[in-house]
Amino acid sequence: MDRNFGIVAFASPIELLISVYFFAFQIYCDFSGYTDIAIGVSLLFGLKLMENFRRPYLSRSTAEFWGER
Repeated sequence: MDRNFGIVAFASPIELLISVYFFAFQIYCDFSGYTDIAIGVSLLFGLKLMENFRRPYLSRSTAEFWGER
């Protein structure tokens, strides 16, 4: 993926499209993982955090994506 974004001129359109989707998936997994770690650590200290990460990529509208429910 880094190869495709490093030299865009040599990548085919399908490679770039696949790279964009995998990059979005990578960002989703990173943020989800960090959120899970923060929730777990807070529970170790007896704190309960409110949920703020409810599968944003499965939203049906931009308002739902940004949490305006």
